[in-house]
Order: sequence, then structure tokens, then C-alpha cells
Amino acid sequence: FGYQQSHRIKEALAEIDTLIAEEPENPFYYETKGQILFEDGRVIESLLPYQKAVEFLPDSTLLRMSYARTLISSEDDQYLDEAIKNLELALKAEPDDSFGWKQASIAYHRKNDEAMTHYSTAQHFLLSGNIRGAMVNAKKAVDMLPKDSPHWIKAQDIMMVTQSNLSDAQKKKQEEQQEEKKEQRKKERQRG
Repeated sequence: FGYQQSHRIKEALAEIDTLIAEEPENPFYYETKGQILFEDGRVIESLLPYQKAVEFLPDSTLLRMSYARTLISSEDDQYLDEAIKNLELALKAEPDDSFGWKQASIAYHRKNDEAMTHYSTAQHFLLSGNIRGAMVNAKKAVDMLPKDSPHWIKAQDIMMVTQSNLSDAQKKKQEEQQEEKKEQRKKERQRG
């Protein structure tokens, strides 16, 4: 990393390639190479080293998150399924990882999966302390996800947790908005 810190990328890559040649199954050398390339803006080139790192240490959530972030950052939608697969495995092991949920929301959004975008965003907001954002996105996820699916149930849980954490003023405003919607629907039915 010393070479990388002093912007001597060529030397950093030569050094890490030497280490990889000495220990070709060391996942952390591949991760380091991937990180050097990624931080140098060579995202596509960083994919293979990250993939190798995950192959050699598949239970590492850190490696899977880094690989998924790189796949998403490539901005090539052909990599989104692989990114989501890695994020799902990592988030199953570490469900409280806000960064992972944010990455998942980006990937699902790019795949036009609105339900999972809202679900992932709700998880991210909940873990980041954005109670209102978590509640709004959890509600949208509940409306879109298959009823009684694991994600639907978890979105319901997020709604319950966030509603209990709202201030009294926020609760009152929410109740008023719900009443207004009921009245509006009632008027629409009377017209029809």
C-alpha cells in the first residue's frame, strides 16, 4: 500500500503480483490488487482479482461486499445479478450492514425491481437512523412484495419499529394524512 499511497500504482501492482506469484491462493493479495485497481479508476480490471478473492475465501462478507460494490460500479448491467447474489449472501451473514443494503438498493434499482429497491432502501435507512425514510420505503415494499414472503414480513417489521419510534407529532400528522386519504377514496366512490 505504500506505493499506492504515493501514487506509484505501477510499482504497487508489480509488488502485489510478486506476492500473488509466491502465494497464489491468498485471497487478501487478490483483494489488495482489486482495491488498488478500483481506487485507480480501473474498475473493470479490478473485477477478476475481487472474484478470485471471493473464490478463495467464499465465507468472507467483506470480500463479497467489495466484489459486489465493484460489479455495481462497473456500470455494466450484465454484472448486476452477480452483484445481487454476493450481496444477498453477505447480508444474510451480516444483516446490519447499512452499506450492503445501500449497494443492494442501487443494484435492484438498476434492475427495475421496485419492490426490492424499496425493501433494501428501508433496511439501509433503518440502519442509518432515517426513521421516516425507512417507514416510507417499508410501506412501499409491503405494497409490492409477495404477501407472507420473508422480505414482506421483514418490511412489516420495519414498519412496526419505525412507527413506534415516531414522535407524537409525527404520529398525529400520519393519522391525519390517512384520514384525508380515506375521505378522498370515499368521495371518489360516491362519484362513481
